[in-house]
Amino acid sequence: MKTVFSFFATIMFSLSAMPQTAAELTCRAQAKEMALQTYSSCITEARNTQVEEIRKNYQKELADLKSKYDKELKKMGNGSAKKGL
Repeated sequence: MKTVFSFFATIMFSLSAMPQTAAELTCRAQAKEMALQTYSSCITEARNTQVEEIRKNYQKELADLKSKYDKELKKMGNGSAKKGL
């Protein structure tokens, strides 16, 4: 996909800027490709950060919920043992 993008970018630049040299066109195409990679990397990192935050919250809530129901089960277990005595 990136290669296709750089190919089209190179063609578009060459059509719109005939007086420019081949080196300038190549450098512009490379710069745009690097910018696209940097943007994609930044977006990926931001999403990963959001996913990690969601995971942390999920784990905390899951632990709290487990603790709550473990306490309830212990109460039920202790109550039934006392009734049997």
